Amino acid sequence: MARNNDGIIESALADVAPHAARRTHAAGASFAQRPHQPRVITAIIQIFTAWVDAVIFVFSLENEISYKTVSTYFNKMSHYRNSAEIPLILVGTQDAISESSPRVVDDNRARKLTNELRRCSYYETCATYGLNVERVFQDVHTYLYINNN
Repeated sequence: MARNNDGIIESALADVAPHAARRTHAAGASFAQRPHQPRVITAIIQIFTAWVDAVIFVFSLENEISYKTVSTYFNKMSHYRNSAEIPLILVGTQDAISESSPRVVDDNRARKLTNELRRCSYYETCATYGLNVERVFQDVHTYLYINNN
């Protein structure tokens, strides 16, 4: 792998690009749980943070690891760019909370995380029924439209 930053980033992207589409998921937890080279992850976060206009952090209400992963990625992102410049939305999602798959992250913990993430907006969604999914994207679109005009 090259030693200069451009070389590291190019090498990191070359290593990850063939697999990125199937390894990255909205919840972020599945990406975080896979064993990757730390420099590759760092390079990807650096590139992402430089060009991003908004961030939607998504975690599963049924998965503690995905919830904790949001803070990890927020902290890494904040290392490379002032998070006050980026609109953030936190989304807790669920498919089918039941006795066999109970809710692990309660509303109070999710709202506490919004304070840690600079008081970002918080939504709970259900992709199965479409609950609040469109609203999340409409709010991001509205924010970007207002701030870019």
